[in-house]
Amino acid sequence: MRLPVENVQLDPWARQPVRLQVEVPSGTRGYYCAALLATTLVSAGDLEGIESDVMLEFLVPIIIEVQGRPERHQINCLDATLEYRAQTPYRPAATMVRLDVKNDGGTYSRLNGYARVWGEWGGHWRKLTDVEFREMGIIPGVKVELREDIGRALPFGKYKVDGYMFIDGLRGDTISEEFDFEGDPRVIEVSADAALDLDPREVYIETLPGATRAGSLTVVNASEEAVDVAVAAELPEHLVATVLGNVRGEEYGCTDWLEISPQTFRLPGYARKNLRIVTKMPDTATSHPDYYSMIRFKATYPDGSPGGTTQGRVVVQNKRGTGNPRVEGLRLALAEAAPERYLVTAVFGNFGNTHVMPDCRAVVTAVTGDALRKQIDMRSEAWSQTGIMLPLEKRNFTGVLDVKDLPSGKYRVTALLTHGQGMTVQRQAIVQVSLAGGRKELRVDTSGEIQLTTIEL
Repeated sequence: MRLPVENVQLDPWARQPVRLQVEVPSGTRGYYCAALLATTLVSAGDLEGIESDVMLEFLVPIIIEVQGRPERHQINCLDATLEYRAQTPYRPAATMVRLDVKNDGGTYSRLNGYARVWGEWGGHWRKLTDVEFREMGIIPGVKVELREDIGRALPFGKYKVDGYMFIDGLRGDTISEEFDFEGDPRVIEVSADAALDLDPREVYIETLPGATRAGSLTVVNASEEAVDVAVAAELPEHLVATVLGNVRGEEYGCTDWLEISPQTFRLPGYARKNLRIVTKMPDTATSHPDYYSMIRFKATYPDGSPGGTTQGRVVVQNKRGTGNPRVEGLRLALAEAAPERYLVTAVFGNFGNTHVMPDCRAVVTAVTGDALRKQIDMRSEAWSQTGIMLPLEKRNFTGVLDVKDLPSGKYRVTALLTHGQGMTVQRQAIVQVSLAGGRKELRVDTSGEIQLTTIEL
């Protein structure tokens, strides 16, 4: 990889394109990484009367994918444990769960980590909480330590952490570790997560601008222990600070219109509580046909220890509005998951002004004759993406393609997402299946000699 120029002159508010030249050696495949470091010359600056030399640096990651036969995942969990983080003047004390993960393969993958924490009482293991780590990318040859606050303090005792991962949507390595944990010296007892459930998880309220309407939702405590529940309405996370053209994600929020009662209550073991949700749609709410809010239920045990959270959705529908869903296929990738088995990952985005209920599958058809060879169920649960697909949301769907019984030759792999009134969106790739070393291998065909086509089934 080369930079034709090493220095550029930038006037105020100016842009200067910089072209990277990449020459890939023959026989190369997989992902390779580099970084572009842009550094300004040292200049004198004045900060509140104090002069200082100032230099700015920007580090731009570069990831190059050399297409061909997909690399196999080699991402493994090395360790799972708990860490106590002592209180400082800048942050409170916390109990952290940690997963150590290493990528020994050649893939650049999306990593979703999960952990279940157990405590031993009276010779029995008791589940304390489930933790989801923030999604991240992991490049080849890198070891990362995933850390997340479990949301509660734990005393000294014997604990177990079960860790597992989803790699590009496919269930990956698992690990289980038992150990003695020093814990938080201020804590003597600990409680497990509350088992809160919602009926329904998505509440729809039809109304008109300027009108007031109401809906209801039931909270169920499926455990024997009582909990105190606090309810709050929040903007769905993917709409925060999101912009598409001149539309901001916040425009789809209806959090400020909702009144939920009661907002706090105690729920005895195995009890149910009905909540009333009232929406007052402003007269000015005419830009979109539907508006959205996430409802978060935070449980706390009577002794003050956290009991976990549960989430639901509220959809406020303008009966005079017209929904125009516009779903587009953004990406289709294949990666080796095991010998003769390949993970198919399709990414779709909803760029319309309303939600859709997506249903996704993939089909494999012969390039010659378009004969249907396989159908693959594509799911999004591995990415914690379920239910309706909101505006500005991107969703990942994954499935497994077994090529063992496919004759050698070229095929079309087409991801089909159906939504609305039978509308279908597609994303397609051409692949070559061949026999090598006594087993079938798949390679993405990038020659461009075969045109992509629309599949009608």
